[in-house]
Amino acid sequence: MLWFRNNGRVLTAAFATLGVLYPLIVYFGLQTLPGTGLLALLMALLLLRALLFGWQRQWPGCLACLLLAVMMTIVAISQTELALLLYPVLVSLLLASAFTLTLLYPPPMIERFARLQQATLDDHGIRYTRRLTLVWIVFFLINASIAAWTATAGTLEQWTLYNGFISYLLIGALFFGEWPLRHYLRRRQTGPDPN
Repeated sequence: MLWFRNNGRVLTAAFATLGVLYPLIVYFGLQTLPGTGLLALLMALLLLRALLFGWQRQWPGCLACLLLAVMMTIVAISQTELALLLYPVLVSLLLASAFTLTLLYPPPMIERFARLQQATLDDHGIRYTRRLTLVWIVFFLINASIAAWTATAGTLEQWTLYNGFISYLLIGALFFGEWPLRHYLRRRQTGPDPN
């Protein structure tokens, strides 16, 4: 436990980096390793990540990692390589589900993030964060659909290109593109700045 306490941030950063690099790891790993070995490595990493989440008492993250491991194991029973390729699909579906649950059990996910920076939100801010949560849900569902197509009908190169590059560009475009829109809508709602 002391080791986790001293290295928790380093491990979190390492797991985040591995998550971002996952498509490249699978692409190059399948060139040199048997699919079962690569899948076993992924399962071990997912279980270690679940353990780290549990140690940090972040139960939703712990549950998500365990759920991913179970779903991938079920797919792997019949097709090991497909299980590796479906990981981005499952992650997008889990994120869409988590965001959807926050609409059913408010506050919505984006409102939770907004309140980390600004404790109070007016009615406009609450409506906006609800709509933005819906936008992210739709994005994750479309992303899961494209990732599923690349996993089942595309080539490994197409899968790697989309899941390791294009999807990150789309996430960045949505994340950073929303900021100017939010400020534009805020100015329009409150009127021109008197200064």
